[in-house]
Amino acid sequence: MNQLEVKWSGEVRQKTHDDNWVELYKERITLNHTSTLGFIRKQPIGGATKPPILLVHGFAQNRYTWHTSIRSMSAWLAAQGHDVWNLELRGHGWADTTNQNSASRLEDYADDIVLASEAMPNPAYWIGHSMGGGAIYAAAAKTKPLKCLGIIGIGAVFHFGQGNPLMNFVCRLSRKIAKRIPLKDTVVHTRGAGHVLNRLFPILDTMGYLGPASGWWPGTIERELAEERILNGFDRTNINIWYEMSHLAKEPCFPYEKEWSRIEDLPIWIILGDQDHLLTEIDGRPAYDLSNSKRKRLTILNNNDHETHWGHLDIILGKLAPKYVWEPISLWIEAETSLQP
Repeated sequence: MNQLEVKWSGEVRQKTHDDNWVELYKERITLNHTSTLGFIRKQPIGGATKPPILLVHGFAQNRYTWHTSIRSMSAWLAAQGHDVWNLELRGHGWADTTNQNSASRLEDYADDIVLASEAMPNPAYWIGHSMGGGAIYAAAAKTKPLKCLGIIGIGAVFHFGQGNPLMNFVCRLSRKIAKRIPLKDTVVHTRGAGHVLNRLFPILDTMGYLGPASGWWPGTIERELAEERILNGFDRTNINIWYEMSHLAKEPCFPYEKEWSRIEDLPIWIILGDQDHLLTEIDGRPAYDLSNSKRKRLTILNNNDHETHWGHLDIILGKLAPKYVWEPISLWIEAETSLQP
């Protein structure tokens, strides 16, 4: 059996959003297998009263997808009573810094999620962002029996590069480069890019108005939050993962599409942003359309129903995310839990 090892534990005080602070019990945990996976586990002091949640970050990111010192979805969910496990996939984050066991396929990440869920004490709701959403889709599709209570994909990859002409071009160019330049299994560090992006915040914050290359809708994220999120959250990845995602721009077929369509008894919620240039509705919606789950739900966050347009990072950590993403997720989990046998 895979063993969880607690590296640190203690009580912490964290800000969820606005002027709301909470006291939580936090642990740093590793799971050693063929590679080392890391968790940041948060729960109420005294123990959780609601189902566990497994959070999975996106491409070349880490645990800070879900947490900043200004606004923290992971801390908020824990404060609601959940046992929150913020997973860092192999080759990412604090637990595995050797780069020797980085993933080279989306399937590797799916395997990480299965290993993580099997090692956790109880079944959890899985929440994945961007590529992490694609990984939880794959894990759910390829695994039986499944130790999972439900799935939420937020701006999550199912197809990729189909709804954004610029992204489609970049993906196709990447495929051509891959055929000519031997970069197989090269580990790419993105923190340097984070430093550059931080200097360009004023430009990045207006990109949503100008063209299909922004990470959030203008004005939805404070400068200090964006800088912290980019600096801490940009991590590393194996370039083969990017090549595999880029292939979806040419062949829009999810690797486990048939298996995904056979899932009937798992609650599924797909959440997308109406102005998410990195993962468009065209790329994310097929996860809903092709699902045969008896309890599936689709939400396209938009300015008519949700006060503003929505992009890729603000869908988790934006100013309005607590109201339109965090709280509805907590209510959905509560409702679905009540229906569990």
